[in-house]
Amino acid sequence: MRLSDILLRRWWRLLGVIFILFMAGPEIFIYAEGMAIMEVLGAALFVFMYVVAVKLFFRDLWGKFYNFENRYHFFLPSLQLIRVSPGLLYYAIPRRTIFYLGSCLLTLLLLCGLMMA
Repeated sequence: MRLSDILLRRWWRLLGVIFILFMAGPEIFIYAEGMAIMEVLGAALFVFMYVVAVKLFFRDLWGKFYNFENRYHFFLPSLQLIRVSPGLLYYAIPRRTIFYLGSCLLTLLLLCGLMMA
C-alpha cells in the first residue's frame, strides 16, 4: 500500500465522522450530558435509598424506646431550653433504660466475680 492510499482512507474516515457529527448536530452533546446526569442521579438515588432505610429503622427503634420510657414522661428538651435551664437535662435521662442496663451490668460483674472465686 502506498502512503497516498493510507492518507486517502483516513481522509474519508475523517470526512465520514465530520458528516455524522454535522447531521446529528447538538443531539450528540445532549446525549453525553444526559448520560452524565443519569450517572449522577443513579448514584444519588442509590445513596438516598440506604439513608431512608436507616432512618426508618432508627425511627422504629426510637418509637420502641419512647414507649418503653413513657411512664416517666420521657422528653428531650430543646437546645434553647437547655441554655436557659441546664437542670432540665436531669429530667431527660431515661431512668428505666439506665436502671435496666445498670442491673444487667451489675449482674454480669457479679457472675464474673463468682466465676473467678
